[in-house]
Amino acid sequence: MTQASFLIHPGERSRSIRSTLKYLCRIPHFQHQWRTADHLATLCHKWFTIPEPLQFDGNNVNNVLRKDPALKLDILAEKSAPNQFVIYHDTYRQTRRGSGRLHCYYLCDPDGNECFNHPPVGMAWYDTAVPQVDSEIQVLEHVTRLVNKEQRQFPVDVIDLVAKTNALTQERDNKLENERKTKKRRLHESDNSGNSTR
Repeated sequence: MTQASFLIHPGERSRSIRSTLKYLCRIPHFQHQWRTADHLATLCHKWFTIPEPLQFDGNNVNNVLRKDPALKLDILAEKSAPNQFVIYHDTYRQTRRGSGRLHCYYLCDPDGNECFNHPPVGMAWYDTAVPQVDSEIQVLEHVTRLVNKEQRQFPVDVIDLVAKTNALTQERDNKLENERKTKKRRLHESDNSGNSTR
């Protein structure tokens, strides 16, 4: 977590992450694919322009989506009924890259009353996860150049927080710049007073 993230209350950051992810569900390109938490965080940052204090990674995604006990139960992939958040979660143990469990998420259309699609018989769900993160991001960068900027605005409940964050960041940067100038001036005055006593 960057030092700038401390400008924003953790609860506000969590709400902004949830809202950003839920908004991402509305974009057809991101629906109906299993993605790792890190991959999902990367996509959010490629699609939206997220100010530094609100930026997040896969660990933040996991913490936010799985912290609320009710949501944690509701996003389990084995549920047969659509959930209200339209994001599903599952984990699997990596065999090649280490022994840790990999958290993956599946986004559905918020208006479609959907569950995740089970893979064909004989295929594990994690075999359908998007494997080529880099190639998808290249496609996404091309798409974002073509898509109207207005279509990539933050969800309404995040816009005010982004404005607040930008203002706080600017205020912090101005304060740091003023402190730097003051230190420089005092150092210069100290040098001048030392020279004048000689």
